Amino acid sequence: MGITSTVMATTLALTGVAAISAFNPEGPPPGHTGGFGEPTCITCHQGSDLNAFGGRVTIEGLPNEYVQGERYLLTVFLEAEETDLAGFQLAARYRTGGEEGLNAGKIHPVDDRVAISIGTNGLQYVHQTRQGSYMSAPDSTSWSMEWIAPSTGNSVVFHVAANSGNGDNSPLSDLVYTADLSVDAGPSPLGWRILLFSALPLLLLMALWGSRSSAGRTSAPDAHSSRSANE
Repeated sequence: MGITSTVMATTLALTGVAAISAFNPEGPPPGHTGGFGEPTCITCHQGSDLNAFGGRVTIEGLPNEYVQGERYLLTVFLEAEETDLAGFQLAARYRTGGEEGLNAGKIHPVDDRVAISIGTNGLQYVHQTRQGSYMSAPDSTSWSMEWIAPSTGNSVVFHVAANSGNGDNSPLSDLVYTADLSVDAGPSPLGWRILLFSALPLLLLMALWGSRSSAGRTSAPDAHSSRSANE
């Protein structure tokens, strides 16, 4: 009886330790977005399948095509019933090209609900803070940030993983959702300016030629008028 009680107490103690360390109110460890072979929050929050029970996480604010160097206000929305605490992690990386998998642009927090961590791989990971782990509305919450688009024109992919915690102080029965969204680069404003400036000499030459031709037609004597004057 004494041995059984000791085993049960030890099990409960270990479970308590796991519960405390499983939820990271200041943000998950870097590299848990689910993108480029990374794990997700389900590594610690177990008991349910990934993207189960009808909840979802989305990224709002991205255009169909980004303008290089432009600033965009992005918002991550998490919708899940019976959520008491929540967290997320997001990364923006090049989807293609020689820089595939590397940081694409820069992300900045816009309030105290979001922070940035740098992984050992040098990548930016956006995540919730302790203040950001509290729900902003019943059964849903959101986090906002500013993304400065990169100066190169490669396709960018955003990976996000979000955790819906049920508040039971354990790593069990929490829900984890993931999403990814890709956006291509639009025409470079610099490219249009270069094209305009390269065509400017030709446009000026055409305008000058047109003005000279018009002046020549105006100053040429009328043959009929000349004959009438001579007579």
